[in-house]
Amino acid sequence: MDRILEPEVMDTWEEAEEYDSMDFLEVNQAFAESSIEIGPKKGLVLDVGTGTARIPILICQQQPEWQIIGIDLSNPQIC
Repeated sequence: MDRILEPEVMDTWEEAEEYDSMDFLEVNQAFAESSIEIGPKKGLVLDVGTGTARIPILICQQQPEWQIIGIDLSNPQIC
C-alpha cells in the first residue's frame, strides 16, 4: 500500500481513529527496519509527525536501546 501525504492536520478523534485503523503494517515495518539498519546502536530520536506512533512503537520493539520522542500537530493522533 502506498502512503499518501496528508496535507491537513487530522483534528478530530474520528479522523485519527480512521487513520489508525488502516493497515500500514507492511510499509511501517519496512520503514522501521530501514531506520534501524542505518541508525545508531542506541540514542535519542525525534519523530516529527509521529501520528499514532505506530512506527516508533515498531522500532522500540526491535531496538529497545533507542528512546523516541514523537510529536505531531494533531492532538487526537497522539492521545
